[in-house]
Amino acid sequence: DFVAFKLPEGDAQIVVGPHSEVHGQTKEPNRVMVNFAVKSCQKTYEELKGRGVEFTKEPTPEPDGPVTIATFRDPDGNTLQLFEMTGPM
Repeated sequence: DFVAFKLPEGDAQIVVGPHSEVHGQTKEPNRVMVNFAVKSCQKTYEELKGRGVEFTKEPTPEPDGPVTIATFRDPDGNTLQLFEMTGPM
């Protein structure tokens, strides 16, 4: 009922899963935003959209940095983003 993401270095992990005391839609969808680094924001966006994911923001280059971001919500209303580096920071 959960998924764990092991970070490339060390023993750190990010674990996402249900909690017995939390149910239903989130009341603060932007409180925690998870960004998924992808090689191609556009390609991943198209693949997820083809699988029924509804995006709140299509892939868009950010004016303040060399990144492209697409935003969507998970079934509980939490904000998730696809994040593609398009140049050096």
